[in-house]
Amino acid sequence: TCAGFIMGMVDMHDMLVSKGLIIEQWCTPQDVTLDQLIQATLDYMVTQPDKLDSGAASMVANALYKTFHCR
Repeated sequence: TCAGFIMGMVDMHDMLVSKGLIIEQWCTPQDVTLDQLIQATLDYMVTQPDKLDSGAASMVANALYKTFHCR
């Protein structure tokens, strides 16, 4: 499902960051919900229709980066 894919992206990102293999690309709050992650992705798709042809992983990563940008 789309929800599973988004959660998998977040889990993979967090695992790679924890192992020092990548730097944080986005910073989700501890209490973020799956619904919020899905909504961030949907909002990105609506506001960036020109990006809909990009791969799913790229689209989700860009959506999370834009919504949960690290400070």
